[in-house]
Amino acid sequence: MDDFKGGPWSASEMSMVLVNPENGRLLDVLRSRKNDYLTHYFNQYPLAVRQRVQAVVVDLYDPYRPLIKQLFPHAVVIADCFHIVGECNRALQNVRRQVIKTHGAKSHVGRALKRYWKLLSQDQTKVDYQHFRRRRNFRYAALTDSEVINRLLEMDPTLAATYDYYQELLFCVHHRDAERFKQLIAVPLQRLPEAIKRVSVPSANMPLRLSLALSASFQTARLKALTIKSK
Repeated sequence: MDDFKGGPWSASEMSMVLVNPENGRLLDVLRSRKNDYLTHYFNQYPLAVRQRVQAVVVDLYDPYRPLIKQLFPHAVVIADCFHIVGECNRALQNVRRQVIKTHGAKSHVGRALKRYWKLLSQDQTKVDYQHFRRRRNFRYAALTDSEVINRLLEMDPTLAATYDYYQELLFCVHHRDAERFKQLIAVPLQRLPEAIKRVSVPSANMPLRLSLALSASFQTARLKALTIKSK
């Protein structure tokens, strides 16, 4: 289950696509993601049929989870890793913007964080650490992308902590490391940056089957693009 902005066709602000997480096959496109609409739609299927559903993959939208347990009593609710990573990246960028606001947009810190924001979102295993380039925001020092990131993280400890959490999440997702992922989301809230807490809490409260969630997240991302294109 994945929602998207349906436009004039939609019965509410957000519509929804239903997709088979195992093969990516589109099952249906619904005009609304509201609970009453979804309840009416799925209640068209007999309870005996809905009881055979084993897993439902969704994003972090809270109202979905109790509704799914009501409609599909035997299903495991799976957090879509595509959305978890996206939420974590948005949290990282929010911290970056807050640091810019604190120091001022025209300060050295503000200008550097504004110019090199894309490097912070990049998977650190793909960061360039070999090629040196003159960097305007660092007095034209010859630095690799990796060195630029290190200098950015030295500007603020909260930014560094959020970046580390984001990179650890990327590693778990890309390597399908379910055990490491469970350890990550089990970190006590008081040890997490404030921006990450809203990402970690929904994840920790949802049973996770990482391999299936990863497969589904690829398919839902593709289906969302396909749906938007077809409007």
